[in-house]
Amino acid sequence: MAQTPAQFTLVIDTSNPVCFAGILDAKHHWLAYQSNEGPALEILFSKVETVLTEAELSLNEITSYLYCEGPGSTLGLRLAAMAIKTWRALHVRQPPCFAYHSLQLAAHCLKKDQPKLLNALIVADWKKDTWNAVFIKQGVVATGKTISQAKLEAWQGSVYHLPQRKGWQAPPSDAITMPYTPERIHELIDAPRFLRPVDIPVPFASAPSNFQKWIPDRHRAFSPDA
Repeated sequence: MAQTPAQFTLVIDTSNPVCFAGILDAKHHWLAYQSNEGPALEILFSKVETVLTEAELSLNEITSYLYCEGPGSTLGLRLAAMAIKTWRALHVRQPPCFAYHSLQLAAHCLKKDQPKLLNALIVADWKKDTWNAVFIKQGVVATGKTISQAKLEAWQGSVYHLPQRKGWQAPPSDAITMPYTPERIHELIDAPRFLRPVDIPVPFASAPSNFQKWIPDRHRAFSPDA
C-alpha cells in the first residue's frame, strides 16, 4: 500500500454487535480505545468523544480516518460512513481515509495466531443460502466475496464463523466460532492488501443494488456464483 495512516488516526468499526472506536498514534500504538456491545446509533458518538478525551485530542487534530466498510450491520456501517464524511468536512484540508473488510481483519488475525495455517474459509451470514466469505489459500488472504450454501458445504478445509448482529442461518456444524477483534488492527497496518485509501467512505455492499421496474412476475434473486 502506497500510503499508511499518520500521526493521529481515528478508527471506527460498527460492523459487529460490538461498537469500536479508538485512536492510533504515528507508531500504530493505541492512545485510547473503547469497545462496547450495543446499537451504534446509541453509543458510537459517545465512544468517539470518550477516546478523544482520553487521548487529549480534538477532532481537528485527527490526521487520518480508518473505518470498517463491512460486511456487517447495515445501519452501523452507514452511520460510521456518514459520521466520517461529516467530520472530514470540518477540516480545512480533508484528512485521508482508509477502509478495511471485516472478514479480512478476522482472517489476518487468524493467520497471526496460526502462522502455519495455509487454507481456511471465514464466513459470516448475509442472507438465506448465501454467505459473505474470505478464503485463505496457500497462506494468502483473499478479497471478500459471496458464496452459496452449496459452495460452503463443498469446501474441504477448516471453516471459521464470524457471528453477526442478526443471523438468518446456522453455520456448518463443524465451523469454529471466532471472536471479532478490531482492537488488533494496529498489528495489521502493514498487512498486504488489507487497508485501502478511499476518497469517500461508503458501506460495503455484498451485491450491487438492482432496481427494476415492477412487473407482475417474480424477480430472480442474486446468485453469488453467477
